[in-house]
Amino acid sequence: MSSLINCHKISKTFSDKCLFNELTLAIEKKTKLGVLGPNGAGKSTLIKILSKKETTDEGTVSYAKGVKIHVVEQKSEFKSEQSISNTIKQNLENHIDALGIDISIKKLSTQLKIDDLSKNISSLSGGQKKKLAILLELEKSPDVVIFDEPTNHLDLSSVLWLEKILSKANYPWICISHDRFFLQQVAKSILEINPIFNNSHLLLSGSYDHFIKEKKVYLQDQENRFETIKNKLRKEDAWLKTSPKARTTKSKHRIEKAYDLKYQYKEIQEK
Repeated sequence: MSSLINCHKISKTFSDKCLFNELTLAIEKKTKLGVLGPNGAGKSTLIKILSKKETTDEGTVSYAKGVKIHVVEQKSEFKSEQSISNTIKQNLENHIDALGIDISIKKLSTQLKIDDLSKNISSLSGGQKKKLAILLELEKSPDVVIFDEPTNHLDLSSVLWLEKILSKANYPWICISHDRFFLQQVAKSILEINPIFNNSHLLLSGSYDHFIKEKKVYLQDQENRFETIKNKLRKEDAWLKTSPKARTTKSKHRIEKAYDLKYQYKEIQEK
């Protein structure tokens, strides 16, 4: 299956902090990817890379010819003094012809249940603005849609509305969200960006619940590895502290191995 976006072993560091390392990710026509991680882990940076607003430090990102990537930002950037109808027109005028815009205005007003489009955009609630931002991007017929915390400001009925849209979507999407229940309903694969993982990320196919089960197994394996290294290091450290005479009978290889264990131990501790 051909990819619309293909990331091959991409790495990004910010202020001497490695956000993610050697991340390989393919966005295909049926991709429904949930992205999570602690604040500051690198989720927003990944969005900027995928939408061509930022470059990687290493690795490559390639795109299908003419692919249109649209981002629904976490905060809706609308001019508060504009009317709702003018806001819709300005957002669509470079993507749809005049007749199409008129049709879209009527359709959006129905979907948002807004009767008076002459009102200022500031009259809309936070949830209505978020829904408008989502619908505007979808009206532009994107090839790939990236959502940044789309359930923020949405009430339960609006979250369910968005779940239906994403579940039935015939376009690939990527969604950053802290709403685990929402991700469980809509995502078909999960990427977590987090320094606790090797290379600071873990990508798995399947639902959010499946991801959590596999994550627990992964972290338990890491803990077991840590304990094994710690026990080995305790023995080797005691040997290193023996007298030089005693150590001359030991191989140089063992000394190097002991220091390698120290490095591995420190590396895991830092995670």
